[in-house]
Amino acid sequence: LIAIAAWGVIQTFWQPEWLAASLSTSYPQFGSLHINTAQAMAALAVLAPQILLFIWAAYAGWVGFGHVADVTGFDAEASAWIRDSGLGLALSSLAMLLSHPALSAIISYGQPEGHRFITISVGTPELMTLLVSFVMFAFAQLIKLASDIDRDNKLIV
Repeated sequence: LIAIAAWGVIQTFWQPEWLAASLSTSYPQFGSLHINTAQAMAALAVLAPQILLFIWAAYAGWVGFGHVADVTGFDAEASAWIRDSGLGLALSSLAMLLSHPALSAIISYGQPEGHRFITISVGTPELMTLLVSFVMFAFAQLIKLASDIDRDNKLIV
């Protein structure tokens, strides 16, 4: 994920037209977009929190599920990592929602009259990320409950 994000940053820095072509698919009603380097860097600044939160969530999930695989049962540490992964996904979803208006304002700033726009939208990527974050939260609570039951059983025996 980090390599893909780094490639996107480098590609955008050296060829802002690449970002314009990518964003044209998101906003087809406005035809081809023309953006300069400053707009591309501002767009990256708006997208950076969402990308970083998603990378953090993926890392926390990787560590949490790796911990579940390494330990002979569930424990509070795995629960905390998986809960953090759900939190990262929820915050990434929120950043996705907030980035739409800012990103559309940035990329439409230099467009000709009649092609300037601000969009507010909730789509499948945002809803799916939010749904997965809820699943991660629920799974973390199940792991915490399982670790509590396991600890109680060890105390009894």
